[in-house]
Amino acid sequence: MAYFLGNVVPVAYARLVKFFKAKPEYMKFTATDPIYSVLEKSADLMDDKLVNASNSIVPPVKVTGITIDDADVTVSVGFTLTLPVSIVPTNAANKTIVWSSEDKAIATVVGGVVTGVVEGVVDIIATAADGSGKSDSIVITVEA
Repeated sequence: MAYFLGNVVPVAYARLVKFFKAKPEYMKFTATDPIYSVLEKSADLMDDKLVNASNSIVPPVKVTGITIDDADVTVSVGFTLTLPVSIVPTNAANKTIVWSSEDKAIATVVGGVVTGVVEGVVDIIATAADGSGKSDSIVITVEA
């Protein structure tokens, strides 16, 4: 992973000038930082000299919607049911889902896999871990 911040830019520039010799009038590249943001670096070159440079931080793409895609909402005690989930947009930076059960005495959920514990009805919730606040829930019936 490359970082183009502060004094690193001249070093990165020196390496990239050689690569962009075929098109020295303009170059643009991107790099990802550890918190899923994108740093865009643009530079204009003239006679192998940096004449104009700009940096911009592009915020990560957040989840705008989560849908639990399952019509089968019944599981037997002691058995499991895997809940498929769709995340929008598909290019979201962090697609991690946090699963929870409103009543772990009735059913537990780990990684989208629901396990029936005792008979009853329970809500299972999928929440985006990216801080967007997006979630979906489904009612699961646990049968004997």
